[in-house]
Amino acid sequence: MLADVQLMWTNFINWRKENKVDTIHLDFEFTEKDKVADIYPQFYHKTDKSGRPLYIERLGGMNVPALWTVTTEERMWQSYFQAFEHLFNFRYPAASAKAGRRIDTSLSIIDMTSFSATMMNS
Repeated sequence: MLADVQLMWTNFINWRKENKVDTIHLDFEFTEKDKVADIYPQFYHKTDKSGRPLYIERLGGMNVPALWTVTTEERMWQSYFQAFEHLFNFRYPAASAKAGRRIDTSLSIIDMTSFSATMMNS
């Protein structure tokens, strides 16, 4: 059991190194961010009543074929990694300071209006 945990931890650290996650907030520039946001609406908006960052994603509003005309799957993954690092390193500390207690979770609202399984084939 301990060996499994150690292997998982080692794999996690290696993955972070391979994907340059520790410096992604400095090194990765998602220049197409505004174009992606027009096609795939997702954003943070203030905090909920418990003080957690509020994330909203309008999955049903996403146009997958159009998305791949402005970015690549690899760059989208990098933008997700960068967003999570920003959440952990900046949003949580800011929410914690505002709430006067530790905040280490967020609330996600996924709007599935107009979403269909056929969108996933893209």
